[in-house]
Amino acid sequence: MKSLRTAFFLVILLLVLSGCGYSRTGRSSPLLQGRSLHLAMFANRTYQPNIDAEFRRALLNELALRGENIKPETAAELIIAGELESASIAPTAYSAADKAMMYSFTLTATLQITDRQSGRIIWKSAETAKQEYPATADLGLQRNSREAAITALCVRMAKIIVQKMDQAF
Repeated sequence: MKSLRTAFFLVILLLVLSGCGYSRTGRSSPLLQGRSLHLAMFANRTYQPNIDAEFRRALLNELALRGENIKPETAAELIIAGELESASIAPTAYSAADKAMMYSFTLTATLQITDRQSGRIIWKSAETAKQEYPATADLGLQRNSREAAITALCVRMAKIIVQKMDQAF
């Protein structure tokens, strides 16, 4: 009797949860759903070397986490392309001795999704993101901090862009 009551309760709970609108996170973007895509190399218009590869890797990882169907260019229905337009570093906090304590790295990117067959642009966006990192007197540590900030910035910008794709439709 107790097992029958437990089974009945579980069936009711399953029915309630399945109809309440819950869905798993990280699902495919409505803009890309069911369509194969290719992530092209981004044009790097900045002075920062290899930031285009870092950003492409972050965006590729974010799309893969969402279960997107990523293919070579010749087999893809959609092409995601764009450019990194600008990158700048500016001090954001100073010590009492007027020395920079924190820097901010700002990156601006434009992206578009194009239907490969028709050549029609189906989505376009421009995004800017910032990441702060500490200043140090040691040049090696300073460079490591900047590179870690760039990696974190690329990951954050990739998440922002995929969220914007989700909101497009």
